Amino acid sequence: MKGRFRRCMHGFIGTDLLIPAILAILKKEPTHGYSLLEKFSEIGLNLSFFHPSILYRTLRAMEIQGLVSSNWDVQTNGPARRVYSITKIGEDFLKNWCSTVTENIQLIQKIIDIARGGE
Repeated sequence: MKGRFRRCMHGFIGTDLLIPAILAILKKEPTHGYSLLEKFSEIGLNLSFFHPSILYRTLRAMEIQGLVSSNWDVQTNGPARRVYSITKIGEDFLKNWCSTVTENIQLIQKIIDIARGGE
C-alpha cells in the first residue's frame, strides 16, 4: 500500500508542476525543448520518471491551448529546432496558477501544523 501511494503522489507532483514550470522558464526567455529539460534540473524538478517525449507532447498541447507559441530556429549550427515562447494567455495562466498555489500552500501548512500537534 505504501509503495502505491508514493508512485501516485510522485506522478501527481510531476504532472501538476510541468506546465507551470515550462511557463515560468519561458517567461524568462524563449527556448527549445532540450534546453527546457536542462533548466528543469536547475530548479530541482526531476522528470526522470517521465518518458522524454512527454515534454514535447505537453508543449504541443500547450501550443494548441494558446499558452505558448513556437517558431523554427534555423540559424543555429546543426538541425533546425523549435523555439517556444510564452503567450499572453500563458502569462495569465501562470499568474492565476501562482495565486491559487500560494493559497493552497497556506492551507497545506495549516494541515501539516495540525497533523504535527500544533494549531
